[in-house]
Amino acid sequence: MDSAKENLIYSWKTPDGQEISVVDLAVYIEILLNSTKHPDYLNPDFRYVISIEEFLKRWFRYDKIFREYEMFLHFIYYVSVFFSHNDISNFYSINSKKKRIKYKFNIYDAITISIVFANKICNDEHFLNTHYAKISGISLQMLNDMEIQMLNKFKFDLHLNAARIKTSNDMIDILIHAICKNKNDEEVLSV
Repeated sequence: MDSAKENLIYSWKTPDGQEISVVDLAVYIEILLNSTKHPDYLNPDFRYVISIEEFLKRWFRYDKIFREYEMFLHFIYYVSVFFSHNDISNFYSINSKKKRIKYKFNIYDAITISIVFANKICNDEHFLNTHYAKISGISLQMLNDMEIQMLNKFKFDLHLNAARIKTSNDMIDILIHAICKNKNDEEVLSV
C-alpha cells in the first residue's frame, strides 16, 4: 500500500473539511513533547519499541471509535492536559508478586490513557480495559492503576465544557496550521 493511501485511511476530517492524518498527529505530539519543560519525563521506556505514528495507527486499526472526530476532539484535550502537567512523571502499579512498583509515565501511556478516557466519555458502550490493555501492550493491572491515578489528577472531571472544547479546538487549529506550514515548506523544497 502506498503512503498516500495509508495516510487517507488513518485520518480524521474536521467539521470544516480539513484532514488530519495519524502522521500529522504523531509529528504534532512529538513537537508538544519537545516543547515541555521536562521532555525526558515522557520519554518511552523499555515497554515500547515502536514509533508514536505506529502506536497511533495500532489504535486506529483496533479501536474504531478512535476514528470518530468527537473522540479525536476529546483525545486532543486530554493529551494536551498531560503535556501541561509536570507532576505526572511517575505512577505506581502492583506487579505479579503483589509488590508496589514505581513506573515512569511516558508518551505512550499518555496516549493510551487519553484514548481510554475519550472512549469512556464519548461512548456509553465502551470496551473493557482488557481491550485497551491488549492494544497498548500495557498489562491490565498497570492500565487500571494508571487510570485511577490519572483520574485523580483530572479530579474525576473528564467532561468537555465550552472552555475545554475551545482549548481542544485551539489545539486542533494549531495542529492544522502546523500541517499546512509543513506542506508549504515541502512544496517550496520540491520546486
